[in-house]
Amino acid sequence: TYTAVIAVVVLLFSAILFITTADMNRRTELYHQQELYKKNLGEVEGILRQMDRLASQVVSNNEILCSFMPLATDDDPTNYFDKNLIDSIRIGSLLSSINGTDNYAARISVFNGNGDYVSTGTLYETPEVVSEVLSGGYFDSLKSEIMQRSGEGFVTDFHTDTWSANPNLRLMSLYRALSSYTASIYGMVDIQVSADAFAGHSFWQNGDTEYYLINQAGDIVYPFVKLEVASEHFSGLAAALTESAGDVAVLEGAIGREAVTLMGARVPPSDWLFVRVLPTSSLLTPYENNNIIIAAASLILLICLVLVMYYLSSRIAGPLQSLSATFANVNLQNIQQSFERTSHSYTTAELDTLSKSFHTML
Repeated sequence: TYTAVIAVVVLLFSAILFITTADMNRRTELYHQQELYKKNLGEVEGILRQMDRLASQVVSNNEILCSFMPLATDDDPTNYFDKNLIDSIRIGSLLSSINGTDNYAARISVFNGNGDYVSTGTLYETPEVVSEVLSGGYFDSLKSEIMQRSGEGFVTDFHTDTWSANPNLRLMSLYRALSSYTASIYGMVDIQVSADAFAGHSFWQNGDTEYYLINQAGDIVYPFVKLEVASEHFSGLAAALTESAGDVAVLEGAIGREAVTLMGARVPPSDWLFVRVLPTSSLLTPYENNNIIIAAASLILLICLVLVMYYLSSRIAGPLQSLSATFANVNLQNIQQSFERTSHSYTTAELDTLSKSFHTML
C-alpha cells in the first residue's frame, strides 16, 4: 500500500513538473524566437531603408533636379541624354557616387514623361524598351500613385526588368518623385534591387520557407513559392497588427494539419508584411533533453523509494508477521515447545522487547 501511494505521488509530481516546465519552456522559447524574428525583420527593413536613403539622396541633389527641371517642358520625345553625352556622363557620375562603389542598387534610374532617361548600375537597358515604356504613360501612372500617397515614395513587388528585354531578372523598385519646393514633379527616381539582396540572408539562404514577405493582397512577394490558404492566415495577421499597439503580432493557427505560430510586422517604407511561420511543436524541441532528464530522475526516484519501502517492510513487517505466527502457534498442551519457540530474538528493539515479554509471561 505504501509503495502504491509513493508511486502515485511520484507520478503526479512528475506530471505536474512536466506540465509547468513545458508551459514555461514554451513561453521562454517563444520569446527567444520573437527576438530572433525582430533581428531578421531589422535586416529586411535595412534593405528597404537603404533603397529609400539612396532615393532621398537623388531627389535632394540640386544638380540632378536642375537638369530635369527644363526637360519637363521639352516637347522633344527623344531621350535628351542620348544626344547630350556630357550631361549624360555628368548625371550618371552623380548617380554612381550616390550608389557607392559596391553598387548597392542594381540600377538607379531617373526619367520623366517626355522620354528623357538616365541611369547607373550593373544592369543594361534596351533603348527600344525604354522608349516604349516612357511613351506608354508609365511616368503618369507612377505620378498618380505618388500623388495618392501624398508625395511619399512606394515599393513594388518583384517584377521583370522595366527597362530591358531581359526576361530572367527579378527586381523590386522603390519610386520617389523628383520635385522642388513648389511640389511640381519634374521626374521620377527608380531604385532597383534584385532578389539576391534577400537571398543572401541566412534565413533564406538554404531555401528556407519559414519567412515570407506578403503584400496587401495576401500574396507572397518573396520567396518565390506558393503556400496553400496563405491569404486567409496573413490577412488575420494584418488585422491583428491594426488592432494591436505593438510592432509585432503573434497568432496561433494551422496550415494544413500542422499547428503553427504566426509572427508578423510591417516593413516600412513598403506596404508589406514580414511573416514567420513557426511550427508550434518546434517551441519545445530545444527542451527535449530536459524532459528526458526529468523522466529519468523521476524513474530513479521511484525505484529508490520502492527499494527503501521493500527494505523497511522486510525489516519491520516481516518480523512482525513472524512474531504474530509464533504467538498464534502457542500450545498450552505443550508449554515446553512453545517456550522454546518464543525464545527467538529480533533485530527491531520494539519487537524484541515484545517477544521477551511474552517469553517471560510463558
